[in-house]
Amino acid sequence: MSGASEENPPPARIRLTSGVSGLDDVLGGGLFAGGLYLLSGGPGTGKTVLANQMCFAHARDGGRCVFITMLSESHSRMILNLHTFSFFDEGLMDRITYLSGVRVMREGGLAALADMIEDEVRRRGTSLLILDGFRIGTRAAGATELEQTVFLNRLATLLEFSGCTALLCTLSPPGNVAPEHALADGLLELSNRRVEYRSVRELYVVKLRGSNCLDGSHIMEIDERGLVVHPRTESKLARDLSIPGATGERLRFDIPGLDAMLHGGLFETSTTALIGATGAGKTLLGLHFLAAGARQQERSLYFGFNESPARVVAQGDGVGLGLTALCESDWIDVIWRRPFENYIDRLVEELLDHVKRRNIRRLFIDGVEGMVRNSLFLDRMHAVFAALTNQLRAGGVTTVLSFESEIMGGHIVPSEPWSALVENTLLLRYVELRSNLHRMLAIIKLRGSDFDSTLREFRISNSGIVIEEAFESAQAVLSGMPKVDGGGRR
Repeated sequence: MSGASEENPPPARIRLTSGVSGLDDVLGGGLFAGGLYLLSGGPGTGKTVLANQMCFAHARDGGRCVFITMLSESHSRMILNLHTFSFFDEGLMDRITYLSGVRVMREGGLAALADMIEDEVRRRGTSLLILDGFRIGTRAAGATELEQTVFLNRLATLLEFSGCTALLCTLSPPGNVAPEHALADGLLELSNRRVEYRSVRELYVVKLRGSNCLDGSHIMEIDERGLVVHPRTESKLARDLSIPGATGERLRFDIPGLDAMLHGGLFETSTTALIGATGAGKTLLGLHFLAAGARQQERSLYFGFNESPARVVAQGDGVGLGLTALCESDWIDVIWRRPFENYIDRLVEELLDHVKRRNIRRLFIDGVEGMVRNSLFLDRMHAVFAALTNQLRAGGVTTVLSFESEIMGGHIVPSEPWSALVENTLLLRYVELRSNLHRMLAIIKLRGSDFDSTLREFRISNSGIVIEEAFESAQAVLSGMPKVDGGGRR
């Protein structure tokens, strides 16, 4: 009896890497050698760019490519346009052959095109075949559905025996069903749609046989690198996630009063929310946490959206944290990203890449609202942040996040499901007393540990944040309606 077993597993299938950033993650490792794949989409969605990008990547790996066009665009014009992308390499052109199938189709139909492809694949030792404009060509030649099916079956047989991989680019709107879809090993749809005022490119995996792919939609862009895919964060990070157990170690802020309230500090690999109004001290508190780690040679990262790196460092230096020296000694990194015209998946990729590459142990994300504003699909945000915080925990990172709240009364904590994503919550508030505003701090939650829940005043001094004694004269502080006792302030 033949067949695979645990002792004799099936041989591993060879994959072709796409050379497209993020695409192999979506595909589960690349396209299988000898497979027939369809790339569909409307005009201008990036099909031709993607196909050429894969050709240059394959040629760079030593493969040979044949690119057959069924379109009216000349090869010289197409190659001229490719010069604008960094993947284009004149030195690889001897491994990529560009041919036109228009005349062959016009004179002999699909059968003649199949003969041409078979001859080119065998003669040139082709390992990657691109057929660009397949549907346009079949319509122009008046090919019937039966003729298309025969052609595709013949092509699939050729690919199987030669080991060549084929990518057929077809002009087709998303969701359209065509005969070739059933015969293909995989179907990828490219789209370009308007979401409010922005144009959003997406890649959608309709099917991919034999591969543990990330199905569904993924944001993509076309820039100087060519086509770039940003896999959906919650789908990518959920693939391989293993969170180690808690160590029990505490990380301090180096603010004596606060560390005492926390009974020693935050648990290692935990996630903490700093909630407060503008100017309440969230950024300074986060910078205290980073500086405390850097002094112990724990590499730390500030990732923010509101302040430039120079302003952040100056703010820390102004209260005696010595951020300039800590940054110059390479223990603190400061990254700023625009809080607009960005993509949440790209931001998460950049963040996690930096964390891994620099072995970051402490992270402060200043202004979660900046990340939220970069999401075009708000219904994804809980899943994205859950995946991100879990990944950071798995990487041994202790994370502090700052959230914006109203100055007085009302919404003092982020609504569910945000609060469920963090183990610890610190609330920073203003209290009006005798025509003056006082900054207040309270620990709302510290999972897995007792803590001092006393509401305390804090000051921002030349040496940083100073926690005062309990501020009991302000009543109903959390309601935003403070009152003054007869005894006044203690």
